[in-house]
Amino acid sequence: MKYIIIVVIIILNTLNASAQYKMSAQQYINTYSPVAIEEMKHYKIPASITLAQGILESGYGGGRLAVKANNHFGIKCGSKWTGARIYHNDDERGECFRKYRSAEKSYRDHSLFLKHNQRYSKLFHLKLNDYEGWAHGLKKAGYATNPKYAPLLIELIEKYDLHKFDSGKKSKYYNGAAIAGIVGIINAANKKNKNKPENITTANNQPQTYQTNNGVEYTVAKSNENIETISIRTGVDTKKLLKYNDLYSINLVNVGDKIYLHKKKKSNGKTRYHEVTKNQTIHDIAQEYGITIKAMLKRNPDYQYKQPITGTHIYLNK
Repeated sequence: MKYIIIVVIIILNTLNASAQYKMSAQQYINTYSPVAIEEMKHYKIPASITLAQGILESGYGGGRLAVKANNHFGIKCGSKWTGARIYHNDDERGECFRKYRSAEKSYRDHSLFLKHNQRYSKLFHLKLNDYEGWAHGLKKAGYATNPKYAPLLIELIEKYDLHKFDSGKKSKYYNGAAIAGIVGIINAANKKNKNKPENITTANNQPQTYQTNNGVEYTVAKSNENIETISIRTGVDTKKLLKYNDLYSINLVNVGDKIYLHKKKKSNGKTRYHEVTKNQTIHDIAQEYGITIKAMLKRNPDYQYKQPITGTHIYLNK
């Protein structure tokens, strides 16, 4: 069994590495359509538009900015950007572009970029199924200098039927058919164990232990791990890990993240509120205190569709 797990991890890592550098259109859509749909639900940007822009700007995830900086939308630094950056020749030589820890972070920043930029405000009066209006509106507002930008987006949407995602229906959480098959086998085996963490032993034959936060057991994400590999390591079903951690994509994991193995609590009795630090999201805070996002938003409804502001208080209990 141990050797099977090792082989599976190698296959997953190989497939993930390959997908990072070169994807077919369908692989890109399979991978990022759940992300685009979730962004649509939060920020009211058509998933078809987000996907088409991601495909066009990143070259199906194979462009230099996507590979080196996880930047799938060609967003430049701008005067207010304080994060990591990369320099790339675009309209001019050596222009500054934003760099992200993951492609999903790029998708979230794309949503915020449009939502909080006044020049795109008119777009949010359009219907979610009006992808043609959004495409022409983006070009008119100056998102890209290419005069054919709107027709190119519309062509991609219609060629790959991306408009079907504007209904909010998700595709499966996978990066390709091969991974889907492997994960199906793993999850079937996990269900026999009733989704409880296995008593896995390390190289020194010591039981693998988990930490507890707010009364909920969690593990810490390691280098090159995603939800699927954590599922293999802990014996908890992939879909349950996504649900327990308020995630919508297997790749929304960074080194050092808390990954809860059971359902999080509705409050944190030890702390009344949290003071937001720079660049923190509601999800970051929820994971820090072991609380569900649904419960947090119920107490902090102002942040249903916007990022919390540095220095404000997020209430953690009644």
